[in-house]
Amino acid sequence: MNNDVASTILRQFARALTMIGARDIVDLGDGIHFTIPTNPYKRIRKLRIVLAADDTYTVEGFTSKALRTGEPTFSHAGVYVDSVCSVIESETGYLTRI
Repeated sequence: MNNDVASTILRQFARALTMIGARDIVDLGDGIHFTIPTNPYKRIRKLRIVLAADDTYTVEGFTSKALRTGEPTFSHAGVYVDSVCSVIESETGYLTRI
């Protein structure tokens, strides 16, 4: 896969990423990885959105401790494009739409 995947993800979720304050966005080739402000209740620091071969997404979140171990705090595989924002909202506590 190439950077077209990252640009497609950014285009699909541009408003949501803006709403949650995403920064330091990194192209992973098959997805993106970015930092969000820490919610004191959920403590998620980074999110990873990766496109799978079946055109679904895997959404993973990391706390500071999870970043050191490399194991995600949560992982949702097989998420369709219309459900990614709902997963982000439920796991981070941030609203992705008005």
